[in-house]
Amino acid sequence: MNCPFCGKSGYCGNLNSHPDVPCWCYKAVFPKDVLALIPKELQGKACICPDCLRTLTLSLHPPHD
Repeated sequence: MNCPFCGKSGYCGNLNSHPDVPCWCYKAVFPKDVLALIPKELQGKACICPDCLRTLTLSLHPPHD
């Protein structure tokens, strides 16, 4: 399934033909407020791509100087 934000591939390792390689998302941190942005009908079904996860996380949680 494609990213619900940009429409690109979520690079899901679970859906690729490499079942022996864990998906990138297993080591990623998904803030609850980022997950809440996914449309209700896609929650638990859609994969956020790494680029959107990074962009949304930084926009909601900017680094402190």
